[in-house]
Amino acid sequence: MSVDPAVPRLRPAGLGLLKPPAVPSGDLFSWTVIEALGDPAAGAPPALGAVGVCGDRARAMRHMEQALLDAPVRAFGLLHKVCIGWTGGYRYDRLLAKMRVDRRIRAVLVEEWEPTSTVDPAGDLFAEITRFAGRNAA
Repeated sequence: MSVDPAVPRLRPAGLGLLKPPAVPSGDLFSWTVIEALGDPAAGAPPALGAVGVCGDRARAMRHMEQALLDAPVRAFGLLHKVCIGWTGGYRYDRLLAKMRVDRRIRAVLVEEWEPTSTVDPAGDLFAEITRFAGRNAA
């Protein structure tokens, strides 16, 4: 039987599709260093520095601390608990820590919460960056 190339051939759903990525088990933590706020009124997003995701909260905090020490003076960092979203990428679940460097006293300052705390739930990351910066403009 010859097949006419102009006639589409039907096949069962799923054949030839890429296999979905494996979802890691356990917690995931995302750290983000914000180097500059940008200009929300002009539609300019914040300038992000180093970012990362890993399955160990303490290691994520160490990575964020090192990135902040290498970042510009007014940079700050946010640590979130995240999960894999339905459409890929990460869904920000809960803010766990805020970090900044106080160069006057040569110290890294950290506010940290447990995943079950009632601190502001994460929403839009850029809105959260602006809100955090407004509270910590000093």
